[in-house]
Amino acid sequence: MSEWKKVKIGDFSVTAAESFRRLECSFAIQVVKFLFEKRLVKNSVLGDFIEEIKTGKTPRKNEARHYEDKFISWFKPNEIGHKLYLEDSENHLSKHAFDSKQVTVFKSKTLLINCIGDIGRMGILNKESSSNQQITGILFDERILPEYAFLYLLAYRSNFYEGILQTTLPIINQNKLKKLPFCCISIEEQKKIIDFIFFLLNVKSKEEIGNYIIDDEIKNIARKFFLVSQGKKNILKNSNFQQSHLTELRQQILQDAISGKL
Repeated sequence: MSEWKKVKIGDFSVTAAESFRRLECSFAIQVVKFLFEKRLVKNSVLGDFIEEIKTGKTPRKNEARHYEDKFISWFKPNEIGHKLYLEDSENHLSKHAFDSKQVTVFKSKTLLINCIGDIGRMGILNKESSSNQQITGILFDERILPEYAFLYLLAYRSNFYEGILQTTLPIINQNKLKKLPFCCISIEEQKKIIDFIFFLLNVKSKEEIGNYIIDDEIKNIARKFFLVSQGKKNILKNSNFQQSHLTELRQQILQDAISGKL
């Protein structure tokens, strides 16, 4: 797990929501989805593997003592999406709030999930923490690694939106979370998938993929997804250049017209 902590998944130049969306669309996540579709049978639901599930809360803002010191981290949705592991939050709750049971306490290794608005954004706690009421935390039993659950739920993030109430803001409650399709495999197999996908998240060339020790079929699929993603980036880059060039050309024509050069 120490190696997994080095994995970079976020783009801090954009919002957490956009950063997570880019991760969801990355070639690495398309590969993991291929692996799940090809090799796994979705014969269970998430609730079968949950040891503890809680929803966060916000202590009364008009009582300053709830926020007077930094006793425990208190996460909000805008902080979820940039990082795989959540270490420290922007805001904290006090020991008074903790002692008076105004805090939902999540254990280390809990998977925090944004459940209101842009639902399905996730992060894994590195230490005991709390959150506001827009976030639900799931602690899995010994059969599931939180990193595996993160990848599985990310690959099938669309499942979060199936059958939910389409109000002003999409909302998924604990009961619906427990009913999400899920699949349990051995811890060793989970580790293999995690290692490979986290490797892909930071890969720079198809040659790197070729050197990875894994089934040739999987490597070939990964290389294909990588090449497709690179092709899309080049198309976007060229498109942006052409758009910029056209904008400059339009401005020059307008300037020439104003100055009487046309």
